[in-house]
Amino acid sequence: MDCAREQMRNGAPDGTAVVARGQSAGRGSGSRSFYSPHGRGLYFSVIYRRIGTKTGVCPCLGAATPFAALAVCAALDEICPGLAGIKWPNDIMIVGRKLGGALAIGSPVGGENSGMIIGVGINLTGSEFPENLPHVTSLFVETGISLTPDDLLPPILRNLDELARRGLGRALPEWLEGYRARCLTLEKEVLVHPADGREPFHAVAEGIGDDASLIIRRGDGALEELTCGDVSVRGMMGYF
Repeated sequence: MDCAREQMRNGAPDGTAVVARGQSAGRGSGSRSFYSPHGRGLYFSVIYRRIGTKTGVCPCLGAATPFAALAVCAALDEICPGLAGIKWPNDIMIVGRKLGGALAIGSPVGGENSGMIIGVGINLTGSEFPENLPHVTSLFVETGISLTPDDLLPPILRNLDELARRGLGRALPEWLEGYRARCLTLEKEVLVHPADGREPFHAVAEGIGDDASLIIRRGDGALEELTCGDVSVRGMMGYF
């Protein structure tokens, strides 16, 4: 993403993709890092300038991250139909484990070079992961399918370009319904980690709003819409 921002600053064309074979400081949601060892996955960032504003603040940024995750799942369907799902808002899941993720950030470049950068990381062939990542897996481990980054990059870029062409990050009805169908968080008990500094609390995920927010029902019965923050889903191995 840092390289893509620099390319954007230097006037790189809209849709320019920066691909890494490995990363020493992969970026995940919030302040978390993304484990991305050399030669084990697909790691790339792509520039979308035309959806930005003169200040570099994109009003559809919050919805772009989950819709980018959906674009990745649609590409995976061409390889392993029906296996990929999404843990709100952006974790790509397969067989109950994390395969990767997507992340959209606004670029503070400003002027005509402002816009958005979308980053994607997918674990393709790794079979050993750090002990602090017990829920992480790879496409090869779960399906036996061995892909190179060059196999998966083109279909993901096609889907992202389609989103950009039609209005990247906006709640297009067909994309929104597709996201709802893929979202593994719905109807699950979740542990909410609010972005506003509140203490984590338990709730039930009840729906996806028209802006791709997560609608939850708190223990007191009150409904709340989460547009940012993080949730852990209760499963057989605790919350993830």
